Amino acid sequence: MRRIWVFILSFAILGGAVIFELWTNVLYPIFDLEPGALPLLTVGVEREYDYFKGHERVGSYSFLVESRGTYKQSEAYFTRSKASITYGETSAELESVYIFSEELAPLEYRLNTSIGGENQSIDCFFEGRRVNGTFVLGDDVVQESAELPESIVLIDYLMLGHWDLLFKSSPLEPGKRYKVNAYIPQSLSYTSLELYADKNTNTIEIGGVEYMCRVVKATALNLVFHIYEGDIVQLEDTEQSIIVSIRK
Repeated sequence: MRRIWVFILSFAILGGAVIFELWTNVLYPIFDLEPGALPLLTVGVEREYDYFKGHERVGSYSFLVESRGTYKQSEAYFTRSKASITYGETSAELESVYIFSEELAPLEYRLNTSIGGENQSIDCFFEGRRVNGTFVLGDDVVQESAELPESIVLIDYLMLGHWDLLFKSSPLEPGKRYKVNAYIPQSLSYTSLELYADKNTNTIEIGGVEYMCRVVKATALNLVFHIYEGDIVQLEDTEQSIIVSIRK
């Protein structure tokens, strides 16, 4: 008899979850997010951020549009990101070069890292809808090629500049859910990410300054973005208690 009740209870929970999912899909249908034309990006201005773990500052991050020009017959932006993080006894230094078209189509990505004295590198080269990626760790080399969806962006998790570019190219309407195809260089593969734009704004304080922000959530990644006047001013990883805030 107990087994029957366990079965009935499990079925009820599962049924409730399915109904909730259907209800969510009806109220908040998922729209495909396709990157559009970027606004004109300012060249030569470096945006700087601080990393916090809990209440402790553990590092910094910067994003710079170095130049705008021609790359393989495409009008492109040439950008650079740097991150320096020390937590406990582990230190990490990261520097990436990212080249993309005016429509945010990835063209080339290179990342060099040193984590605890161990060097790694990632190189990704895009030709149309194909990408050739190489990951190097010491003497180990992994190479992967993939055919990509027609519309895709490159996302590097806590490298905040890449998310900022996505939201600049494709403003999200409040109260809507979106799906975006993202190439993840660390895995040399792509996936679909779901984003939700909150209906309400949220006021946060950074360095004594208040910002009334739009809020976008990447729930599966436990990420919350605060966007002020088109710029991300704060990114929060709710699972790891990491906050990345713009430096004032």
